[in-house]
Amino acid sequence: MKLILPLFILSISIFNSYAQNDQDSVSRIFELGEVTISGSIEYEPVLSINRLEILKYGSNNLSEAIDNIPGIYVDKIGTRNESSLMMRGFDSRQVAILIDGIPVYSNYDGAIDLSRFLSWNYEKISISKGFTSLLYGPNTMGGAINLVSSKPSRPFELDFNTGLKMGRNGYNGIANNLKLGGKRGNFFYQGGVSYSNLKSWSVSKNYVDKEMLESGRRDNSDEKDLNLNLRVGYSRDENNEYVISYNRMDGSKGVPTYEGDIQSPRYWKMPDWDKESVYFSSKTKVSPNSSLLSRVYLDKFYNLLESYDDSSYTTQSFRYAFNSIYDDMSYGANLNYNFFGVDNHSISLATQFKRDQHSEQSGSDIPFLNFSDNTFSIAIEDAYELNQSMHFIGGLSWNLKSNTGAEEYFSESDSIGTMDSGSDKALNYRIGTFFNPTKNHKIWLSYSANSRFSTLKERYSYRMGRSIANPDLEAERANHLIFGYRYKNKIISVQTELFHISSINKIAYTNIDPNTIQYQNIEKSLSIGADLQLGIRLESGQLFNFDYSYLKIENPEDPDFKFINIPNHNLRISSEIRISDNTRFHLQYNYLSSRYSYTDGSFKTNDYGLVNAGLNFDIENAIGIQLLVYNLLDTEYYYTEGFPAEGINVRLGLRYSFR
Repeated sequence: MKLILPLFILSISIFNSYAQNDQDSVSRIFELGEVTISGSIEYEPVLSINRLEILKYGSNNLSEAIDNIPGIYVDKIGTRNESSLMMRGFDSRQVAILIDGIPVYSNYDGAIDLSRFLSWNYEKISISKGFTSLLYGPNTMGGAINLVSSKPSRPFELDFNTGLKMGRNGYNGIANNLKLGGKRGNFFYQGGVSYSNLKSWSVSKNYVDKEMLESGRRDNSDEKDLNLNLRVGYSRDENNEYVISYNRMDGSKGVPTYEGDIQSPRYWKMPDWDKESVYFSSKTKVSPNSSLLSRVYLDKFYNLLESYDDSSYTTQSFRYAFNSIYDDMSYGANLNYNFFGVDNHSISLATQFKRDQHSEQSGSDIPFLNFSDNTFSIAIEDAYELNQSMHFIGGLSWNLKSNTGAEEYFSESDSIGTMDSGSDKALNYRIGTFFNPTKNHKIWLSYSANSRFSTLKERYSYRMGRSIANPDLEAERANHLIFGYRYKNKIISVQTELFHISSINKIAYTNIDPNTIQYQNIEKSLSIGADLQLGIRLESGQLFNFDYSYLKIENPEDPDFKFINIPNHNLRISSEIRISDNTRFHLQYNYLSSRYSYTDGSFKTNDYGLVNAGLNFDIENAIGIQLLVYNLLDTEYYYTEGFPAEGINVRLGLRYSFR
């Protein structure tokens, strides 16, 4: 293991924002976007990172922002140039991704490209691993990630930052962000725009250039994103608030080609990756001991994938060349009723409804095909405080998914037919005990049973004629047993979680014959692991963070089966030194062990260690200058076989805040 460098880093520490800025960030959190049982937020084991931490590391998008969370490994899916995640062995289809409590996953395949969510738009990112609130709704088999936006807390607020990105071959791109808002009496408003334009990026100098790499730059690696956010609200008091929010995301990207020796390259571009959402959020005090939180939303998604003949990206004459269009819409509502009328109990009753409509065209000579699902959930959770040192959380939910339409195309008769519909249901529950024997110690033990419904793609996709539909696919299920311990004082903090996860009915494709596959509930998995966090804060202002995650996963019925893109070891060591009151230098080391790229174990990506460094200089409290260097040693590494990752790159940024 490449662990020599971290021994050198141990004497330094991680960047930590000024206390007054931390408090200001807390005051700007959009509380209606949080998902928690009232009163449980102080002792439920939910990790979070705030806007200041995102800015500190120069994280431009969600995938970069969450890459520093213990137990999370950000994966780059090379075949689609799409950022995904692995959290204790679960991918982003099995982890609910939400914005302000509203699900944002793709209607069709359940996935989402985390790189398209520019991180400047969010004040807080909450991560729940395993022991996940049932108030999030369905599809929390592996956990949940909630992106909580902001709202203004002062008469006028302005935030702006701009940055350049450079590689060893020169200029790569820019990123600009602007947000302004204000609070006038009971009313507030807010608007923001984020723009990122990545022309291309360079591989490591240690990579042996191939034909498709020009001067070290990765062909077809461009990415462009424009995010727009608007919000207006009325707040009568802290118990009654009504807000309308609008988000728009316009994205486009290239897909770098495969550079290995096992597969054939694809020549893909995605000129459109567009998402538009409007939602209403409210909190109303129903009685002295109860309140109602509501969310009503409409979400649209449009995606165009273009497949070309060759690396010129000009012609589409070959059989594998095509245009694929997804035109989707979702709408739904969440209602949470919170009740505090029973001594020492905080009870939440939630119900959710979501309708997904998917329309696709897989070629210009094929008509649009339409699919639709309805999903319903009802949940109840109770946070009970036995005394000051003992707390309990229990919850139960029932989820239902029903297909209301699925079409198929018959090329022989040039006609559209209807496929069989299907439905499925899932019962989820969780129970946890939290014990504080002293002020500085906390111990918890929890058990939860979570699920994920199959996607439209898994049930109905023909995968270019290679797959058979299976409308009766059942939900995947996972049982999480977690033991946790935390110790914290003014100097040191330690937290660890040991977990055992058993999963059944996992969805995977199986070969019906050499040329045909079908998605079925055929996989099982058994996982054991641990997440460990150590933090040290010195009086001089220096900090040190050590995060380590271990995961062992296997299929008990097929020991030779290899789970792909899941590392056994994930280590992060972060450190910072305060040069002066307004100048801080941080150094970070990330290590990831080797991973399988194919389930037959035919190929393994090598382990690697990356070094990142940064210098943050604050001019008073309003202006900041930042210099960041990623992959400082220009390490050659791969997320998956055949797709080399980015080499050394530098980001220079300027930020300004007025409040």
